[in-house]
Amino acid sequence: MRRSCCRWARLACYPSQLSLRPRRCRPAPQPGSALAAHVPRQAPTCRVIDTSRLARNVRWRTRSPAALLGTEVFKSAQSRQHLKFQALLSERAHAMRSCPTETESKLWRAISRSQLGVAFRRQVPVDRFVVDFLAPSLKLVVEVDGACHTRRAAADARRDRTLARLGYRVVRIPAELVHSNAAEAVGRIVAAIGT
Repeated sequence: MRRSCCRWARLACYPSQLSLRPRRCRPAPQPGSALAAHVPRQAPTCRVIDTSRLARNVRWRTRSPAALLGTEVFKSAQSRQHLKFQALLSERAHAMRSCPTETESKLWRAISRSQLGVAFRRQVPVDRFVVDFLAPSLKLVVEVDGACHTRRAAADARRDRTLARLGYRVVRIPAELVHSNAAEAVGRIVAAIGT
């Protein structure tokens, strides 16, 4: 979309609603002032707006998503949306790393710094999920399930299937087990590493 000159701004983006209005960026200098000598006396001329290009853009916008499949417009919009989602997911993972739950921090102290012979990372984005702990070399995901996961059994099963389709093995450990018997929780992770 072409921009107009600095003193004018477009109000609408559709060809039927084209109108221009002066932009209120700075007041006009008073006649006789020092600034008035540097300002041209004639009104600014605006460039011609290419309405055929605007009409094309409107046609692309109004086409159904099914008609846009496979076109460059759809692919670029899809990739922009994917990049925005990945940025949001990374931001959430960073927030979750900065304030872990008590059970996650307890388990992290037991498995961090390659104490089990495998390097783990915590709160890592994988596909469209943020997993609690990930051993990238083994593609092993460790999830600590709190009390809220009893109501989310179906969603957790879908998540496990998606991660399994991507080649990850998922080990789910109840938060109560980590809180009461951390050694047994670490033992389950060691058993998963051995297989």
